[in-house]
Amino acid sequence: FRISVKDEATGKTVPADELSGGAVDQLYFAARFAAAELMLVDKSVPLFLDDCFVQYDEQRLTNALKFISSAAGKRQVILFSCRSTEAKIMRELGIKFKEIKL
Repeated sequence: FRISVKDEATGKTVPADELSGGAVDQLYFAARFAAAELMLVDKSVPLFLDDCFVQYDEQRLTNALKFISSAAGKRQVILFSCRSTEAKIMRELGIKFKEIKL
């Protein structure tokens, strides 16, 4: 399973391994989320995300958290993170969440 993207400026197809780490992580997050939506008919099954945003820049992370917030209306989302950036951004956006620090 290989993912590539089309460079709109050049029209060329670019393999994922030639992209930044954040872009690659974003592509694979989108693929995993789409697969979960297709395979998990039962929307009550929670979605577990384990440190999948470590390489995201702040704008990419903000967009991902907005997306996850909208998806959380259908299913529980459990997000594990090694940093506090996600919680900071969710507070700034007014996204309701329960934080547990270990």
